[in-house]
Amino acid sequence: MAEPEDCPAGLPASNTRPNPTGSEKKDPSSAQLSSVPVELQMEELTTRLAIQVEENKVLKAALGNALRGKEEDFRLYHETLSQVKGVFLQALRQQKADRH
Repeated sequence: MAEPEDCPAGLPASNTRPNPTGSEKKDPSSAQLSSVPVELQMEELTTRLAIQVEENKVLKAALGNALRGKEEDFRLYHETLSQVKGVFLQALRQQKADRH
């Protein structure tokens, strides 16, 4: 499992998960936006886009960290499996030799 220092911006991994009820809840409806001047709508959309871009960067970094951790886990698993296989085959050969 990733340590908090492995996550982007020093955030714990739990803070980098998507929050489907977060910013979407606060978004004004199109009916509300129609009463707001175009300049303010553009500013609001630009701000929201910048926030989403930053969130995407954080999520991408967190995913990369998780992927690297899983790759290391998988490598260790294969290494351990190879060692266990070697020990098993050696014991099997020894058992066959002891029978004859």
